[in-house]
Amino acid sequence: MTTISSLRRGSALAAALAGIAAAAACAPAWAMLGESGASVDTDVQAMHGALASTQVAAQNMSITVKTLSLPSGTSVKEYIASSGKVVAVSWRGPRPPNLTQLLGSYYADYQTALAARQPGQHNRHLLLNSGRMVFESGGHMRDLHGSAYLPALLPQGVSAGDLN
Repeated sequence: MTTISSLRRGSALAAALAGIAAAAACAPAWAMLGESGASVDTDVQAMHGALASTQVAAQNMSITVKTLSLPSGTSVKEYIASSGKVVAVSWRGPRPPNLTQLLGSYYADYQTALAARQPGQHNRHLLLNSGRMVFESGGHMRDLHGSAYLPALLPQGVSAGDLN
């Protein structure tokens, strides 16, 4: 025989499981370097920013540039090739963005290259080439800028200089 209290417990458990499933489905999917560009739109919500999208033609190759304006004043650009992959990212503003999220699996390359720098090298201008990723950053207080790109994923005829 089913009692009312066991029905309430079952309903409460079902509601809790539904809540957990909904929260998992809403977790941000960051658009990371080398990954699918389809998740860039979720960055807007997660970073509380504003998004604009433009097309850039380089040597007959179309690249979509999605620009995210962060509340901190930093602007992040994610460059998506026609293959759908994020092939480069860049930023400019008073604060750097979360590089762990932007670089994704290439963050380990960044850390390794950073650790391998010669003693006495300063961070004012940083150029790292891990072989898989090229990372550059510089600037001064309240005006920081940087970029990272994957040479192997750049479309044929597109150079890093085309991505401004």
